[in-house]
Amino acid sequence: MRLLVVALLFASLLGLSSATTYYLYPTNTTWPSTIQNLKAGDTAILSEGQFTLNQKFGVTLSGTSGARIVVKGAGASETTITQQADQNVMDVAGTYFSFYNMTFTGGSRGVRLFESSSDVLFENVNIHHTKDTAFSANDAGKTYTRLTLRGMEVHHSAEAGPEVATGECFYLGCQDNKCQVTSSLVELNYCHDTTNAKPGWGSGIQLKTGSYDNIIRDNVIVNTLAPGILLYDDYQKGTNLVEGNVVMTTDDNGIQVSSGVLVQNNIVIGAKAAGIAVSNNQLQTTGVYHDVKIIHNTVYSSGSADLYLPILSKSEFVIANNLFLTSAKAFDVKTQTGAVWRKNAYVGGTVPTGVDTAGVFQVTSGDVINAGGNDFYPTESSLLINAGSSSYSPRLTYDFNGKSRSATTPTVGAYEHSTATNPGGAVKAGFKSGASSDSQPPSGGGSNTPSGANTLTSWLAPVLAL
Repeated sequence: MRLLVVALLFASLLGLSSATTYYLYPTNTTWPSTIQNLKAGDTAILSEGQFTLNQKFGVTLSGTSGARIVVKGAGASETTITQQADQNVMDVAGTYFSFYNMTFTGGSRGVRLFESSSDVLFENVNIHHTKDTAFSANDAGKTYTRLTLRGMEVHHSAEAGPEVATGECFYLGCQDNKCQVTSSLVELNYCHDTTNAKPGWGSGIQLKTGSYDNIIRDNVIVNTLAPGILLYDDYQKGTNLVEGNVVMTTDDNGIQVSSGVLVQNNIVIGAKAAGIAVSNNQLQTTGVYHDVKIIHNTVYSSGSADLYLPILSKSEFVIANNLFLTSAKAFDVKTQTGAVWRKNAYVGGTVPTGVDTAGVFQVTSGDVINAGGNDFYPTESSLLINAGSSSYSPRLTYDFNGKSRSATTPTVGAYEHSTATNPGGAVKAGFKSGASSDSQPPSGGGSNTPSGANTLTSWLAPVLAL
């Protein structure tokens, strides 16, 4: 009996061993078809150099949970795939596949997920100088689940110009709930320079209507034409999380959300309109907002106001422990009749109607180390220290730098004061160093790393014990 089982296992192992590693070079003209024909468990390794495309490049990759398909280059600055035709650089779809360490450039869009896809990972991938949107998952009727987009530099995504280019770094989901992105993670990316898009477009990270249970965190977004981060209504399917991001120098609002969202531990600098805004973006019911929480953010140098809110009248709206540093006008806020306001610090402006004395208190820019130098960490004598409230839900346990927050008297703003100087340093353009949270990604959305192969010993051990 044992010999029979061992023989059957060896037969299974022979099937597993069919997974192949391919080494591809720019001089190999069949490299596109090699990638197109990868099977579950296969790996394609691209050398350094420029891999050129002159026609549509469409790929469907069908990996499995135990046998991902992996495509990786020599490094984001060493391996480049360039599209010279008027096509997207790559159209790709499937399950359990990963792309690492390469650059996509040229063409129309950069990378487009063109069919329903799940368990997809793009990491240390650059996309730049595309005619239109750099990365998109927005085909009508499709569902995109457990995407992980991490450590990507995405920029100059509107080279077709303001007549035609929408030019987002990341366009996720569809207008009017026609497709959805769910249980996905967009983190530690650097998105910049979308200002060549047509008016009203060119956001950094855009998550459309009906998409839900997603995390957008620790990204740095600089110089966008539309909001740096733009979220639509989740249609009450599952709250989206926006945390630990830096948004700098937008020609619009900095962070703009609609409903079904938690906005926490973000820093917004130099938005031409409002730093953080709640706006009517395709609400499920016209004029009816739901479930918005804005907690422990820092906003500075906004054009119109640090915070814009419509009329909010339910306790599912929470505005707590934020720091609004713009001297001219902190608030453009309509009457608040039921929203929960707790310990928000501001420099200048008028207290919104309906907000009681526990909701706000006044400080100066001198309560942070160097606002003009983008260091918003509290000084040793800052009025922000121990001034926050813990009487709201959900209470944060960490700050922008990933440091623990006080459970009872947290520091107001994105930072928790723990040392004389800022552990993370001043905010600047480029990749953010370190994570802002101790939270887990949604529904395993951050677990898209290649599975380790089973060894012969691990396969045979239970059998040999018979």
